Amino acid sequence: MKTEEVYYRLAFSQIKGVGPVRFKKVVEAVNDTSLIFTAKRKFLKYELGLPESVVQEIITKRDFKEIDLEMNYVTKNNIQILFFDEINYPNHLNHCLDGPPFIFYKGK
Repeated sequence: MKTEEVYYRLAFSQIKGVGPVRFKKVVEAVNDTSLIFTAKRKFLKYELGLPESVVQEIITKRDFKEIDLEMNYVTKNNIQILFFDEINYPNHLNHCLDGPPFIFYKGK
């Protein structure tokens, strides 16, 4: 997965009101998670079905410092991030409705 996609997925996961179920639903609905942060209110609300509070959080999100720090830490410490829609994601976690949308791991 491209670094930019990982970045925006992590950013989306930090939005208040976005839990595992909503995260997976929205990521599956869009090809490029960065589009969530540039989309119009109407698309977020009516096409993606996000509640107004989440839409407002996305629209006003301008500070990505914590994501920058997290990405730097992950890179510096050779930590991998595996998302629910990737081949190596543990199958049993996908059977949990509210299973984690991604996991961090180190090693093989």
